[in-house]
Amino acid sequence: MNLNDILDELEKPTMSDESEVSDEDDESSEMVKQTEAHDLYIMPANDGAVTDEDSGEEESVDISNLPATQLTAFAVIESSGSQDDADEGVERQESQEKKIIKLRKWKAQDLPEKTNVPCYPYKPSVADIPRTPSQTLELFLDVLAIDHLVKQTVNYAIQNGKHSFTLTSDEMKTFIGILLVSGYCCVPRRRLYWQRQPDVYNELIADSMRRDRFDERMKFFHAADNTKLPKNDKYGKVSPLMEILNDNFLKYGEVFGPSNISIDESMIPYFGRYPTKQFIRGKPVRWGYKAWVAADPNGYVFYISVYQGKDGAKDKANAAYGLGGKVVLDVLDVIEKYYPTKKLSLYFDNFFTSLKLIEKIKSMGHDATGTLRKNRIEKCPFTNPAKFMKLPRGSEEHFCDAESGIIAARWHDNGIVTIASSEYGVSPVVKAERYVASQKKRMNVLMPNAIHQYNRKMGGVDRLDQNIAQYRPSIRGKKWYFPIITYLITVCVNNAWIFAREGGYKEDMLSFIRAAATEWLQNHGKKPNNPGRSRSVLSVAGVSAQMRYDNVGHHIVKTDPPRRCRCRLCNSQTVFICQKCKVYLHQKCSVQYHTM
Repeated sequence: MNLNDILDELEKPTMSDESEVSDEDDESSEMVKQTEAHDLYIMPANDGAVTDEDSGEEESVDISNLPATQLTAFAVIESSGSQDDADEGVERQESQEKKIIKLRKWKAQDLPEKTNVPCYPYKPSVADIPRTPSQTLELFLDVLAIDHLVKQTVNYAIQNGKHSFTLTSDEMKTFIGILLVSGYCCVPRRRLYWQRQPDVYNELIADSMRRDRFDERMKFFHAADNTKLPKNDKYGKVSPLMEILNDNFLKYGEVFGPSNISIDESMIPYFGRYPTKQFIRGKPVRWGYKAWVAADPNGYVFYISVYQGKDGAKDKANAAYGLGGKVVLDVLDVIEKYYPTKKLSLYFDNFFTSLKLIEKIKSMGHDATGTLRKNRIEKCPFTNPAKFMKLPRGSEEHFCDAESGIIAARWHDNGIVTIASSEYGVSPVVKAERYVASQKKRMNVLMPNAIHQYNRKMGGVDRLDQNIAQYRPSIRGKKWYFPIITYLITVCVNNAWIFAREGGYKEDMLSFIRAAATEWLQNHGKKPNNPGRSRSVLSVAGVSAQMRYDNVGHHIVKTDPPRRCRCRLCNSQTVFICQKCKVYLHQKCSVQYHTM
C-alpha cells in the first residue's frame, strides 16, 4: 500500500467515530480524537535517483502538499490508539471528577461561644499511687518491653554465632540505666566511664557492669527478630518495641483525659546513611528520622509513628486527604480505639490542616483547630494579603461555612495568620502583648479566641522535644536503628516524669532521671567479683610539669607492702615509687625522669 492510499483510508470516518462524536458532547469527541493516534512509516521517494545529498529543510513540508514521487512511495501504518489509551482517558476523566472542589457558602459570621465543655468525672487512678521514680519508669518500660529486648538481643547474638551469649532482665535494666546516666553525665568516649582516673571515672557505672560486658551487650542490642521482618515495613527492626510502648502510652494516658491532643512532627537525630533519613531546614534537629507524634499540651506522648518516606505507606486509607491529613486520621483512628467515649479536640499546624480534613474530623464527632495555608482556603473571600497587611496590627476578619459550620479567620500580627476551626470562633477576643517597633514599647493587641486556644494547646510535641533534648543519651551505636530505640527510651522517661507529677511528684526532670537511673543501677547492677588488676589511682594519673621538674621532695621509697609495677621511664618492673609524684621509678631512673 502506498502513502496516497493510506491517506484516503484515514479520511474515511469509521462507525465508532460517527457513534461517539456528536455536537452535544464536545469533550468526549476531543478525548476520542486524542486516543486515535497512528504511527506512519514512509519509505524514501520512488524517483529512481540514488544520491547521498541532503534533501534540504523539511520543516515546512505539509502532508497535504507532497510530491507525486513521495505519495507513490511504499508506506506502513500502525495504530497506537489501543484499548489501554482508551482506559487512560476514562481514568483521567474519573480523576478530574474526584478533584472537583466543593463550593462553600462563606458568610461573615462567627461560631457560637463554646459553653458545653465535656467534664469527665474524677476517679482515682494509677497516678495517685505513690511510687519511686524507677517504679514509675517501669510502668512504661514494663516487663513486656524489657523481656522483648532481652529475647531479641539473645536471638541476634545467636544468629551471629555467639551461642554462649546470655542476658537477664536485670542486666538489660542496668544497660538502659547506663544509657540514661550518659544523658546527663557525658564523656567523649564511653570507655572513660570505667577508666580509674579522677576526672572521668564513674563509680556507679563501673560497679554495676563490667566494661567489656557492656560493649558486648551494646554490640548485640536488638529489638526485633531478623528472620521475621515484614517486607513493607522499613522500620521493622523497631516496630515491635514501638507497638509495646505505644500501648503503654495510651494505657496510662487516660490520666490526662485525654481531651486536647496536638499532632506534630518530631526529629530523631541521625547522621548516618539510611533511605528514610530526612533533612528539614530551620529545625533544631535538621538531619534524622521524622516521627509523627500525638501529645498532650503538657508534653505527654500518646502515640508515635516514624515516617517511612514517600513509598513507605502501603495502606491507601485516608490517602485522599493528602499526607498530612492521612497522618491525622490514622492517629485519630488509633486513639479512638482506646478512648471510644471521649470527645477529642485536635490541634495541628498548616502542614496538616485543610478544610476538608476538619470537616471529616467533625463528622467523626470530634473538633479540630489548625493554621491554614493560603492555597487551602477554598475561595474564602478574605481581603487581599497586600491590603490586609496595611491594616492596623490586631485587625481580623472571619467567615463561616454555613453548611459545615467551620470558621476561617485571618489575623494581622507580625505577619498574616490564617486559622480554621470547628470548635472556636473569634469571640471572646483576648489581649496579647506585642512589641511595636514604631512606638518602641509593648502594647496590647486583640487576638481571636481560636488563635489564643491554638497557642495554648498546640505545643505538646515541642515541649516533648525540649524535654528529651536536654538529657538525650550521649552513648552512640553503629546500627541505624539505635537512635530510634534510645529516642523511645527517653520518651518513656518523659512520660514517666509527667505521669509522676500528676501524682504529686515535685522534682524536675533531671532529678527524676538521676533517681531512676541510680535505683536501677544499684538494684539491678552486679558488682564485678574480679575487678581486674587494681592500680593506684595516683600511679596512673598525669603528673604536671611544674611538679615533675621542681627538684623538691622527690624521694624514691619502697612500697609498703611491696607491690611490683612498671617503671614510668624504662617500663620494667620495680617496687620503688616517687613519694611526691606517686609514680613507679627505679632509683637509677629517678634523676633522668625528673630532669629530662
